[in-house]
Amino acid sequence: MSENNSDVLQTLIYEAESAVQSRQKDLRNQSYDSPERRELGIAEAALIRLKSEKLRWPMKDPHGFN
Repeated sequence: MSENNSDVLQTLIYEAESAVQSRQKDLRNQSYDSPERRELGIAEAALIRLKSEKLRWPMKDPHGFN
């Protein structure tokens, strides 16, 4: 979060998103309300917020209206 180089930050965010998605796939047979799946959801939301705030990417509307 403290990285100032936007290219490096973008790479780090993509790597983190990939790791979260990979772990979510590993846990696909667990309950949606398991503690780890909830934490992964929080991490995913934080990465989206980082992209929006630090990289000035538009936030994607979950209903597809963007």
